[in-house]
Amino acid sequence: MSQPSTTDTAEGTTQDFLVFLASISKGRTAKELGEKLQELVAAVEDTGKGGTLTARFTVKPAGKSGALTVTDEVMVKPPKLARPESIFFPDADHKLVRNNPSQNELF
Repeated sequence: MSQPSTTDTAEGTTQDFLVFLASISKGRTAKELGEKLQELVAAVEDTGKGGTLTARFTVKPAGKSGALTVTDEVMVKPPKLARPESIFFPDADHKLVRNNPSQNELF
């Protein structure tokens, strides 16, 4: 098996994150991120409002073997359209009604 790609920095050598992303969950996470990003861009274009795409990776020890488990979570917060308002009036029994109870009806 080949070694993961690395990048040299002023502090030393780091693992290439894209190589890690392509290998976690056999590439499903990277594919899901691409799909969710495309959906988010469409929602932003449709609404004119911003949204977020977040990827979270949790790293934990896997017992005493020295191995680590990595789990991922993809979260999308799309922009929301404003819901239309409706106008109502409270009647004498505190119920909401469409017509103003303090005004007489014309017909």
